[in-house]
Amino acid sequence: MEKGSLIRSVGGWSALKDLRESNTRVISDERILGSSEFTESVLKKANEAYERRTATMVKGIDIDKIILTVSGHLALEADQIIRKGRKRSIALARSVICAMAFDRAMLSNTDIARKLNITPSAVSRLVAH
Repeated sequence: MEKGSLIRSVGGWSALKDLRESNTRVISDERILGSSEFTESVLKKANEAYERRTATMVKGIDIDKIILTVSGHLALEADQIIRKGRKRSIALARSVICAMAFDRAMLSNTDIARKLNITPSAVSRLVAH
């Protein structure tokens, strides 16, 4: 770990010395600037996201399976969802697919957009809903 980031995050050399003398442990990561609590929360969220993505991969869930599942539940053909169009049922399907692909499969907006033939900004809007 780079010492400068730990020193900055605890409030300087004297604060670090006081913490060491009191045997207080400080969670720090040279890539994250902030308090021990903030660093811990960032690392916890990153670990949760990694575990969620790993679980999704182990189950063999990818965007193609998400599309098939959603199209089946909404009584649509998968190729209808991928083709350009603005029907309400297709828009709903794309919204659900975007949310699941982004949240569960942790795919990028660009990857999702390519598969659904929409723009990455459209994916962002759909994920936000």
